Amino acid sequence: MFDDEKGMRIAYEEALKEAPERASKRAKTPRNKTNYTLYIKNLNDKLPAAKLKQNLYILFSTYGDVIAINCTNRGKYRGQAWVALSSIEEAQSALSSLNDQLFFGKHLAIQYSNTKSHIIEQLEQDKNVL
Repeated sequence: MFDDEKGMRIAYEEALKEAPERASKRAKTPRNKTNYTLYIKNLNDKLPAAKLKQNLYILFSTYGDVIAINCTNRGKYRGQAWVALSSIEEAQSALSSLNDQLFFGKHLAIQYSNTKSHIIEQLEQDKNVL
């Protein structure tokens, strides 16, 4: 039994040493830095994911071209979504206009995402190739 606990403790200590390394590998930006991708929280988690995604598209498309929407109402991401717009100006406009707006009975909490959308990263790489 002691060997198991010792093994667990060693594994935990090694994971702690690697944690900063893994975190630095992710392309993170501060939440106050402008980004194509917006992070939305405080969404109504009683809606089916398809209906939520459709209505987020309708709402955000009034501010520009919506490239991608990632949302679910399961697990730890319940009540959250990420919306990628085609320009930073569109993202700024959507954020300033929609933050704290009522959406299906809850006030939206919108900020810039920590990470870029995978689709935005791919588009940027494609531009660099051309």
